Amino acid sequence: MDILLLAKPRETASSPSAFSEAGGDGAALLELQDSLLALRRALHAVLLASRSTSKEARQWLFSSIAELELTDLATKRSRFDQFMPGGPACRGKEHEPLALGLLQLLAEADPAEVGALLAEDSSLLRHFFKSDAKRVPLWFGHFSMEGMRRFKLGAAALAQYSLEHRAEMWHLLAWQGRHPQAPVAVAQRSHYFCELDVSRTVRHLITECPDFWSSAELRRSVEQNAAQLLALDPTFWNKELLRWLHEGSSSSRGSRLHALLRRRLEAGSWRQHCQRLLHLLPQPDLLPFADDLLGACRPPDHGRGSGGTGSASFGADVAASPSGSAGTSGAAAEGGLGRPGAWLVFRGVRWQSLEQLTLAAALGCCLPQLLRLLREEERADELAEVQQAVQRLLPTEQPPAAQAAALAAHWQLREQLRQRQAAAQGDAAAAAAMEVRELLLLHLFASAFLVDQLCRSGRQEDAVQLQHLLAASGFPCRLAAQNESGKSRKERRKERKKERKRKRKRRRRSNDVGSDSDNSSSSDLEGATRRHRGEEGEAWLGSSAQLSTWADSIVAAQPSWQLGVVGQGSGGPAVSSLELLDAVMDATATAHAGWLLG
Repeated sequence: MDILLLAKPRETASSPSAFSEAGGDGAALLELQDSLLALRRALHAVLLASRSTSKEARQWLFSSIAELELTDLATKRSRFDQFMPGGPACRGKEHEPLALGLLQLLAEADPAEVGALLAEDSSLLRHFFKSDAKRVPLWFGHFSMEGMRRFKLGAAALAQYSLEHRAEMWHLLAWQGRHPQAPVAVAQRSHYFCELDVSRTVRHLITECPDFWSSAELRRSVEQNAAQLLALDPTFWNKELLRWLHEGSSSSRGSRLHALLRRRLEAGSWRQHCQRLLHLLPQPDLLPFADDLLGACRPPDHGRGSGGTGSASFGADVAASPSGSAGTSGAAAEGGLGRPGAWLVFRGVRWQSLEQLTLAAALGCCLPQLLRLLREEERADELAEVQQAVQRLLPTEQPPAAQAAALAAHWQLREQLRQRQAAAQGDAAAAAAMEVRELLLLHLFASAFLVDQLCRSGRQEDAVQLQHLLAASGFPCRLAAQNESGKSRKERRKERKKERKRKRKRRRRSNDVGSDSDNSSSSDLEGATRRHRGEEGEAWLGSSAQLSTWADSIVAAQPSWQLGVVGQGSGGPAVSSLELLDAVMDATATAHAGWLLG
């Protein structure tokens, strides 16, 4: 049975009556719809029924959006800018946390630009130091006994301005010694500024010397050291900058600040913006935020034109991969747009509820996390329900006629939904688009669940079944090698312990270069063995030649088995069952996206 559903069966493509012969028009179609509903309910109970798992699923949604790594500048800007003050979707106080978070991100990424704006507002600088006296020594107290060249931050500006305008403001300087210092003496020995009473002096400047706060010396100091000034009290500055944003186009500083924010949204990392800001967005706004996120991106080319098949050469691609991992195949490798399943979630669809979007993101982008969640001990009941629903959706244990009926029903429903989407308009088209994506995503999960279960069972008959199922889906694999030593686990553990002791003794005896070289080679072999050693009962995908080479070094539990790619030669790398799952699922999602968007 083609569990991956990558290509339409030939008989159904060539004969319109094949659906009826297989039962796809009647009972099988109803059974498929009931199975989809049962699986959706089971997954909803796993992910969204409890508060803890719902919160975890929400984090998966954030991660899925962040990993898209969008490059379209208009999309990167508009998704957040619409919630800023003056934006079309802004609701005032409700979106203030998001605006403050974006302003903080701007202050960290472009402090010089923000400092240039702040330096122009002398009254704001005076108010900042007047409202909290603790800030004064943190900014103006950086004098040094090494003299003027070592003065930092506001101390340099204060010293330069005092010497330049000593006739007007020297009497405002407060000294800690027995008597005040003369301007001539301080000009020759600038380290005398270390005796200045900074707090009293700045207090005098706030009340009696407004020119200092608009001076070129202070402005230059603020622009050059804006990061340190903003770090003194980020909350104060963010609130003041937010007030500027509310002024909007009525003030030049508000317009300039808004322009800075837009440039930062375009130039900055989409991943960083999502990681810092998405959790600040109110939940009702996640739906419009995620709506058609990939609309401006080129869809994947894989699988177009032949009913969605994209797997004929995928096994060879895995074997030829230099890293052995096929987890970033297809569209993900070309455009850096995360997992291929993201095309089914964030392209051409408007989800009707946040729960639907969260479940779709888990199915399309976070399958390994979802499968790991199902394997937790306390979820045995939910796992049984999911397993039962998957068995109904993919009846691999049923007779060939029932399997053919299930395949025919799937392709019939798939074509019906796509035709309904093309013919309908408005809400009807949106509903059809959502249904066809739910169909593909639920089948994607069912395939992943089945492959994962067979990989982890540890039984050789399951390995053979997995081999046949993947081969029937256009992903040719074969049982390449076995390593059954007949020894118990305790005996193998003792042998490994003795081998480690022998290696430690050889290392201690090694003093010359040759011995060191031998030891490094031995360590490399041990590292390679550790890398290629599977978990108990796991499958390994690799070529026959490599498996025979590693046969002596691989230590596996009973029973153990490996799968080998039937592809280009026998020099392909070995990958773990998790990487096999990633490879199969990415190929499937890429083919589904190519069929849907092609």
